[in-house]
Amino acid sequence: MKRIYFLFTLLILSSFFSGAVMADDEKERQLGEIVVTATKSEVSLKETGSSVTVITSDEIEKKGKKQVIDLLQEVPGLSVSRTGYFGGQASIFVRGNASTNVLVLVDGVRINDPLDPGRGANLAFLTTDNVDRIEIVRTPQSALYGSDAQAVINIITKKGEGRPVVSVSAEAGSFYTFRESASISGGSDGISYSVGISRQDTKGISRAENKSKGSTSSIKNSDYEKDKFENTVITSKFGIDLPLRINYILSGYYQSAKYDYDDGAEIDDLNKMGENEIFTFNNVLTQDIFSWWNHKLEYGRTSTTRRDQDNNDRFQPVNDEEHSWYKGVSNQAEWQHNFKIGEIDTITAGYNFYHEEGSSLYYSNLYGDFTSNSYIQNATTHSIYLHNHLKLFDMIYHAAGIRYDHHSEFGNKFTWNTTASV
Repeated sequence: MKRIYFLFTLLILSSFFSGAVMADDEKERQLGEIVVTATKSEVSLKETGSSVTVITSDEIEKKGKKQVIDLLQEVPGLSVSRTGYFGGQASIFVRGNASTNVLVLVDGVRINDPLDPGRGANLAFLTTDNVDRIEIVRTPQSALYGSDAQAVINIITKKGEGRPVVSVSAEAGSFYTFRESASISGGSDGISYSVGISRQDTKGISRAENKSKGSTSSIKNSDYEKDKFENTVITSKFGIDLPLRINYILSGYYQSAKYDYDDGAEIDDLNKMGENEIFTFNNVLTQDIFSWWNHKLEYGRTSTTRRDQDNNDRFQPVNDEEHSWYKGVSNQAEWQHNFKIGEIDTITAGYNFYHEEGSSLYYSNLYGDFTSNSYIQNATTHSIYLHNHLKLFDMIYHAAGIRYDHHSEFGNKFTWNTTASV
């Protein structure tokens, strides 16, 4: 009991000390920064005990980064792994956790691929176009998002407001690289809209050529194929205020990439190419029932498709014109309620439905024709969760949550987490 009293006293003293040495602008920054991913309700950055980094649209513009992965590799506690150059697999590791334990969201919708062996997310094709902010939570969020959320990255696109704003840009660079983007956003009288589109093309480089320099290979450098890459991204978000204090938002995200790549051990392949396509949409309806009670209904869907093709060439004389493809689809629905007890406590309760399915076809004739066809496999998870966010004396903050999952294949499981900060 004495030890608990001592720790409580130490927390209070540390809060006064930190408040005394903290610069005024730093206080304002922490109090003013609002995050939603860590608690599923709007709280200031100062009030959450989770380790959170917010990358705002202003920071994105100042840094000039065009790929989400380039921004994330600058965040403390995150490390990036890339395979190859343009179009290669890009994974994020948070504080030593496996990349498959990082949940990636676009406007609250999961984009982790159900057909990936670890249900990971490939961040190689995500761009910063029309992105309002990126919230990175580096501490486990299993009570709110499920057991695969050892860390959460939420990419939130812009919501239009005010007079229409149009933006157009074009860039060119080495390796015959071109990039174009355009966006329009605005809003008035309870209606908002935001649409953005971008396109990148490059002839790329040959990784096989770079690996062969200094070797005894008889292939001339001029014979190596440049691994070209093209990527198109479209984002959209529309909102409208309805009677009975209801707000409805429909958001969509579409990404389509095509890229050349080589065989294993960096052996050049003139016709080997891949495609990656992601399509998501999300419907969110929120309503303020009373000043102390609001709720949210949400339904989102993600479709991820990967294709591979390898026609015959001098490195592979046999014909392999058939495609191998992998398709994963997930549907999620959620009903969330927030109850506020004055200014000191927020209780969040909800139900979550998550259905995932996948199918694939793998074709090869390296040692004779071989086809592996996986018919649609699926799994369903029903979850309920309860989360409490307590604020005392405007200097002590405590959050605790518990979640119950029923998985169609693995049965029932409870998870929980708790954080505290001063």
